[in-house]
Amino acid sequence: MAVLFATVKLVPTRKYRNDLLGILNSVRDLTQTIPGCVGCWLDDGGYLCGPVSYVEEWESEEGLRQHLRSDLYGRLLVAMELASQPPEVCFHTATETRGMELIEDVRGVSRTKPIAPEVLHDH
Repeated sequence: MAVLFATVKLVPTRKYRNDLLGILNSVRDLTQTIPGCVGCWLDDGGYLCGPVSYVEEWESEEGLRQHLRSDLYGRLLVAMELASQPPEVCFHTATETRGMELIEDVRGVSRTKPIAPEVLHDH
């Protein structure tokens, strides 16, 4: 299964910030109910006129493509028009998922090795 992330970063104008966030909240709430959507997240930047990030995760490219053609995604395009500058739009694919073994590989640590007591108590 391919995992796809769609990210949109927007810088809203002061005048339309609340409108933009309202649109993105409604798109997020409705999108996460669509079969094939793993999840949606909205980060409002936490301060006035800061950048806003909107992220969707999809199980398949076909699910994402259907969503991009939908009227619901058209609302996201309207939100992009309310930004003070062109949006940053990225589509990321993940072809492999790794866990602790990646940390072990990179750091040269084996899961079977005990952790040295001085590491646990050295602050």
